[in-house]
Amino acid sequence: ARGGTARFFFPEIRPGTYAAAAFQDVNGNGRLDRTPAGLPVEPYGFSNGVGRTAPPRFERAAFPVDGPTVVRVRIDLPPPGR
Repeated sequence: ARGGTARFFFPEIRPGTYAAAAFQDVNGNGRLDRTPAGLPVEPYGFSNGVGRTAPPRFERAAFPVDGPTVVRVRIDLPPPGR
């Protein structure tokens, strides 16, 4: 969804606390490519907008699910130099 929006639906999710992560597989190899230091080089994002400067803690990315729930994950390019 380059420059647009992609929507994903997960029916039958049990109530609980979840976190979401997403990435754009730019080169189509089925994984999030990283630098030798382990930093992402492809666009990625986490629920609640966390994780831009360090790996997010689950508690910061978490959201409750108890019925229909909408969660937005913004996918941004990694900082320059990666």
